[in-house]
Formats: sequence, C-alpha cells, structure tokens
Amino acid sequence: MKHHALMRTGLCSIALLFIPSHTVLAEPGSSPIQFTGSGTGATLFPFSAAVPTKQSLVIEELSVQCIGAPFLSDVRLFATLNGVTAQYTFAPTSLNTNPSQWISTQTTRIYADPSTTVVVGTGTTTDGANCTVSIAGHLKRVDHDDLN
Repeated sequence: MKHHALMRTGLCSIALLFIPSHTVLAEPGSSPIQFTGSGTGATLFPFSAAVPTKQSLVIEELSVQCIGAPFLSDVRLFATLNGVTAQYTFAPTSLNTNPSQWISTQTTRIYADPSTTVVVGTGTTTDGANCTVSIAGHLKRVDHDDLN
C-alpha cells in the first residue's frame, strides 16, 4: 500500500511518496541471508562473504560502522555479476556526538554470481578503529546447466 502526501510551504511544494519498507518478503524460492563481521580495521578489512554454489546473492542493505577512526573517506563493496567485478562506493557520515564514529548504511540492490566472493573495504586506513560490517539480502537458487 502506498501513501501520498503533499506539503506546501511559502516557497515550494514537496510531494512525498511513502512506501512501507519490508512489506514484501524475498522472492519466492529465495531465502534471506546476512553476513556480519567486526574487529579492528586492520583485521576486518577487507571483509569478505562467500556466495554459495548454485545460488546468486542479492544485496539489499550494506552497513559499516567504525568507532575510533579519525576519518573515513568512503566504503567500497566489490561484487561479481556475469563474470564482471564492479566496485560500488558509498559515502560515510560522521556523528555529531562523536566525530570519530563513522557510519555508512545504504539500501541497495546489488547482485553477485554463485561461487564468488563479495568484498567490503574502506578508502582510508581504519587500522586502530573498531569496525562492524553487515550485509543483508537474499539468496536465489540458480538452476543453469552450465554451473559447476
């Protein structure tokens, strides 16, 4: 169910479309999955998650949090689809209450081939920071004769 709202101010009108999140579960024949890891930046990154054989991964949410990092330029996710590895870059935000705490949370739809590895890293050194990575999405069975 979608909800619409129209807000008017003295300067402009803003139309909002509210679509309740997570109202539709993963596609039929798929199963929800999440990967997570934590540690110091030096031991956590690059963080990797293996995609099972004969299943593709649909990444729907990526979250990275680092505490104790003086600066975090970006978060990078690498995924392979149809044999092509792509880099996706996300901007982190520093919290006003703790400038050394950086968070990057992104709702997305990124696909990864069976038997590949999804990798998450950062653009700057987070060696001394305590970091957590979470990837959520679903696995979809792939029934192709050409898969090993």
